[in-house]
Amino acid sequence: MTTANLLLTFGNKVQVTIEDNGKWVASGDPYQVLQEDSGTWAYHPTAGTELSGKRDLQIILVGWSLSTAFNGQEGTAYRVPQEKNELGYFQVQLFI
Repeated sequence: MTTANLLLTFGNKVQVTIEDNGKWVASGDPYQVLQEDSGTWAYHPTAGTELSGKRDLQIILVGWSLSTAFNGQEGTAYRVPQEKNELGYFQVQLFI
Protein backbone atom coordinates (compact mmCIF):
# COMPACT_ATOMS: atom_id res chain seq x y z
CA MET A 1 0.00 0.00 0.00
CA THR A 2 1.26 3.46 -0.90
CA THR A 3 0.64 6.15 1.70
CA ALA A 4 1.56 9.82 2.04
CA ASN A 5 1.33 11.92 5.19
CA LEU A 6 0.95 15.59 4.35
CA LEU A 7 1.04 18.65 6.56
CA LEU A 8 -1.49 21.20 5.30
CA THR A 9 -1.12 24.82 6.37
CA PHE A 10 -3.89 27.40 6.12
CA GLY A 11 -2.85 29.67 8.98
CA ASN A 12 -3.35 26.63 11.23
CA LYS A 13 -1.97 23.20 10.41
CA VAL A 14 -3.53 19.78 10.01
CA GLN A 15 -1.97 16.40 9.20
CA VAL A 16 -3.66 14.36 6.47
CA THR A 17 -2.95 10.78 5.40
CA ILE A 18 -3.70 9.84 1.79
CA GLU A 19 -3.78 6.16 0.83
CA ASP A 20 -3.78 4.47 -2.56
CA ASN A 21 -7.19 2.94 -1.81
CA GLY A 22 -8.78 6.31 -2.67
CA LYS A 23 -9.32 7.42 0.93
CA TRP A 24 -7.92 10.22 3.09
CA VAL A 25 -8.16 10.95 6.80
CA ALA A 26 -7.13 13.88 8.99
CA SER A 27 -5.15 12.78 12.03
CA GLY A 28 -6.30 15.43 14.44
CA ASP A 29 -7.69 18.81 13.49
CA PRO A 30 -7.99 20.85 16.72
CA TYR A 31 -8.42 24.15 14.83
CA GLN A 32 -11.06 22.74 12.47
CA VAL A 33 -9.10 23.60 9.35
CA LEU A 34 -11.23 21.06 7.47
CA GLN A 35 -15.00 20.78 7.51
CA GLU A 36 -14.78 16.96 7.57
CA ASP A 37 -12.07 14.65 8.88
CA SER A 38 -12.12 11.95 6.21
CA GLY A 39 -13.33 11.12 2.74
CA THR A 40 -12.21 10.12 -0.73
CA TRP A 41 -9.71 11.60 -3.13
CA ALA A 42 -9.32 11.72 -6.88
CA TYR A 43 -6.54 12.89 -9.18
CA HIS A 44 -7.40 15.19 -12.10
CA PRO A 45 -4.60 16.03 -14.56
CA THR A 46 -5.77 19.62 -14.99
CA ALA A 47 -6.06 20.41 -11.26
CA GLY A 48 -4.21 17.91 -9.09
CA THR A 49 -5.53 15.82 -6.23
CA GLU A 50 -8.94 16.72 -4.81
CA LEU A 51 -9.86 15.67 -1.27
CA SER A 52 -13.62 15.39 -0.82
CA GLY A 53 -15.66 14.72 2.30
CA LYS A 54 -19.08 13.12 2.40
CA ARG A 55 -20.72 16.42 1.51
CA ASP A 56 -18.30 18.65 -0.38
CA LEU A 57 -14.89 19.14 -1.94
CA GLN A 58 -12.47 20.16 0.84
CA ILE A 59 -8.96 20.64 -0.56
CA ILE A 60 -7.18 20.73 -3.92
CA LEU A 61 -3.48 19.83 -3.85
CA VAL A 62 -2.51 21.77 -6.95
CA GLY A 63 -0.60 19.64 -9.46
CA TRP A 64 0.09 16.91 -6.88
CA SER A 65 -0.28 13.18 -7.47
CA LEU A 66 0.25 10.29 -5.05
CA SER A 67 1.95 8.34 -7.85
CA THR A 68 4.75 10.95 -8.15
CA ALA A 69 5.03 11.99 -4.47
CA PHE A 70 8.30 12.06 -2.54
CA ASN A 71 9.42 12.94 1.00
CA GLY A 72 9.82 16.68 1.53
CA GLN A 73 7.79 17.61 -1.54
CA GLU A 74 6.03 20.97 -1.17
CA GLY A 75 3.28 22.67 -3.11
CA THR A 76 0.21 24.85 -3.15
CA ALA A 77 -3.05 23.78 -1.55
CA TYR A 78 -6.42 25.37 -2.18
CA ARG A 79 -9.13 25.12 0.48
CA VAL A 80 -12.67 25.19 -0.83
CA PRO A 81 -14.96 25.63 2.18
CA GLN A 82 -18.45 26.99 1.82
CA GLU A 83 -17.53 30.37 3.35
CA LYS A 84 -14.44 31.32 1.31
CA ASN A 85 -11.66 29.95 -0.84
CA GLU A 86 -8.17 30.10 0.64
CA LEU A 87 -4.64 29.46 -0.58
CA GLY A 88 -2.24 27.54 1.62
CA TYR A 89 0.49 25.02 1.14
CA PHE A 90 1.36 21.41 1.82
CA GLN A 91 4.47 19.42 2.56
CA VAL A 92 4.86 15.64 2.25
CA GLN A 93 6.10 14.56 5.69
CA LEU A 94 6.33 10.84 4.96
CA PHE A 95 5.88 8.84 1.76
CA ILE A 96 5.88 5.05 1.94
